[in-house]
Amino acid sequence: MDDFRINTQNPNILTVIKPLGKPISLKAGELIKAEILDILASGAITLKIEGSTLTAKTDIPIKNNTEAIFRVLGANKEGTELKLQFIGYEKEEIPSQKIIPLDNRALNRIIQDIGKLSYRNNISSQKYLELLEHFIKELPDNMENLPSDTKSHVQEILKQSLISTGKNIITRLSELLQQLPDNLTFKESFLKIFELYRKNMAINIEKFDYQNLKNSIQNTGVILEAKLKSMISILNKIVQSEISKQNIDLSEIKLDLKTQLLQLKNLLISENKEESIELVNSLIKDIETYQVLSKTTDSFYTFIPVFWDKLIKSDIKFKKNEKDDSKNSFSCRIDLDLEEKGILNILVLMNNKSFIIYFRAENNLFLKQLRSYINELDKRFKEAGLTLKSTVLIDNKSSVSELDKIGNFEGKINIKI
Repeated sequence: MDDFRINTQNPNILTVIKPLGKPISLKAGELIKAEILDILASGAITLKIEGSTLTAKTDIPIKNNTEAIFRVLGANKEGTELKLQFIGYEKEEIPSQKIIPLDNRALNRIIQDIGKLSYRNNISSQKYLELLEHFIKELPDNMENLPSDTKSHVQEILKQSLISTGKNIITRLSELLQQLPDNLTFKESFLKIFELYRKNMAINIEKFDYQNLKNSIQNTGVILEAKLKSMISILNKIVQSEISKQNIDLSEIKLDLKTQLLQLKNLLISENKEESIELVNSLIKDIETYQVLSKTTDSFYTFIPVFWDKLIKSDIKFKKNEKDDSKNSFSCRIDLDLEEKGILNILVLMNNKSFIIYFRAENNLFLKQLRSYINELDKRFKEAGLTLKSTVLIDNKSSVSELDKIGNFEGKINIKI
């Protein structure tokens, strides 16, 4: 049995002091489950994490014979202390209750509830949707009033929920269309609309260009409410006879993925198609998760429906450099997980029409292959009337955090593929 000591200087925060020479295989930000084995007379507790039994002291009133969920906050520089945050109990029920204005304790409670649902398998998407809608409705208008550690916590648990299905949105959308009941009213019309969405909005990596990217982002559902607000503004101007009715264009709303999913959900509810309703809810849940991430981080998070063989996952973040003297200074960070080549990190810095590009690859052979294409890359930039000032290639001896320092991604736009 390993001995640990847990200090609790902050509510729900556990500082685990581990013995020297005994590594703990945990990653910062991940959610872990611990089995509470016993509460000793001394106040210490014994618990099991990933098969390892340990003894710890804590002031938190932990329940005996339960399974608790903790979030790993990170270790100190020496690697002797590990901070964990108590999220809640794995099998604790989340009661349905009337929505009331949130104070700090209520806000923390709903974050804990979201965290527990993010950790579980086969969760009810409807329950998750209720929590998300409650949460985003009650967030402060000024996000500066939300503590930075709370923002970070919310971001981590919401990201956990996005990867919990193991499949991206475009894959699950295709599965949904295949599983719709044959006797569903207006099924054919819905299939035609979704096929139009896939044809016009989903991106083929071979034809990836600015206009395709713009159309995709506008119709993922993440900015649906912004579109509706804009439409209301237009309608108000029509009422006031400031503009003509001919200026109304509903195509952006009709083709919006969230619009189509909400309409399909209402139809499925009217016909009691419970299994299909859960599939639709899971897609709406992910879209609204991106909306909550956008709200809490004061940035723009979304996914791109892209078809690209050999791509496991990708994360693309855009940032306008407000502090830079130039008005045309931007950064773009691209993280690719490729089936055969491994992880590739790219950082693009732009100032006016001049660019600096950093490549970091875990696979050094792949990095060598990239090096052979630098002249071709420079040629492509010149053909586009742009200047590639420098290309920097970094091997796997340097950490990804080095790129983070260069890019300094605060106030970013984050796009998940």
